Amino acid sequence: LAQQPMAHFPPEPERFVGRAEAMALASAALAAESGRTGVLLHGMAGAGKTACALELAYRHQGSFAAVAFWQAPEHDDEFGGALASLAKAMDIQLGDYGFAMSDKITTSGALQAFLPRLRRLLEENGILLVLDNLETVLTSDGNWRDPRWEPLITALTGHRGESRAILTSRVRPTGLGGGVLALTVHALSLDEAAALARELPGLRALLHADASPLRAPDSAAVVVDRDLVRRVLHVVQGHPKLMELADAAAADPARLAAQLAAAETAADGHVLDVFFHEGTTVLDAAQFLGILTAWTATTLAALPGAAQLMAQFLACLEDTDRDSSIVDANWVGLWQRLERRGDPPRPAPLLAALTAAALLQRDLPHDDEDCPALVSYRMHPGIS
Repeated sequence: LAQQPMAHFPPEPERFVGRAEAMALASAALAAESGRTGVLLHGMAGAGKTACALELAYRHQGSFAAVAFWQAPEHDDEFGGALASLAKAMDIQLGDYGFAMSDKITTSGALQAFLPRLRRLLEENGILLVLDNLETVLTSDGNWRDPRWEPLITALTGHRGESRAILTSRVRPTGLGGGVLALTVHALSLDEAAALARELPGLRALLHADASPLRAPDSAAVVVDRDLVRRVLHVVQGHPKLMELADAAAADPARLAAQLAAAETAADGHVLDVFFHEGTTVLDAAQFLGILTAWTATTLAALPGAAQLMAQFLACLEDTDRDSSIVDANWVGLWQRLERRGDPPRPAPLLAALTAAALLQRDLPHDDEDCPALVSYRMHPGIS
């Protein structure tokens, strides 16, 4: 673990654009003697909260003796097992520091007795904790669904040591102390979105950003392609996840145009125009969710029926169960129980199609001697 401090973290974001002010403020809060014990990144689904948290963790891992990552369950009705899941993850990742929490959370009384020891551990060791997607253990007004969470978060962020916590949530928790710096993560600015478009391979190709002898920069085809990217920027309004979905669709310009048309009907054109005039969007989380919903539905509709079923199947799984072994063990049975015609298609091509459409992210194969071919997949909560 000491040689692989990020072993339990998702991969570092492949590309990270913008967020300069938020990242600077968050980095200052993570620094020694900052007067802060944590950072809260909150905002709408797909805005890039997790990407910011991971980028911070990878940048600052060398400043801490240990790092640990945990992601809350995706579904609200799973909040009852979330604290046990967190305790198990911390025990595994921080066991070398005497962290043993799983048997200390069975009751509120047992947890309260454990918290002073937890504070001392955090004060005496520089530990960086990343707790992701906390919205599922919160109510819509920011209260904890399980009352044991409030004193735990207070302990994690109420000590006097150099340990730090990075929290992400769509909902801002109530009752966080002054030691936690709250930063809103919303859509990218127009300049940041344009910079990201130049880095995403599909959109970059439509921009014809790389010199090519085949087409003059002012040819009709180039103008059409670049206008398509302009429509992407206009519709997605700097939403990072929508940018990824648009990039995946860019391989087929006709498909991308259809996607854009569907998304345009889900938003007010006059409201969208503000993005180009002011450089920042005025869309709120609900409006973005409407566009994301329309885009996801249109993307799925363009895929074969078997791929659509695979996407629905994966959306119903818990995060930790989205791997090739679970899919392989259950896919045939699911196909047969739903009385689909013919033999079930192989899962691998369906997973590849979903990955190509940016509805799914494929992680590297596990370094597992017992199952070397095991591959994990991630589905963004907004897509799920």
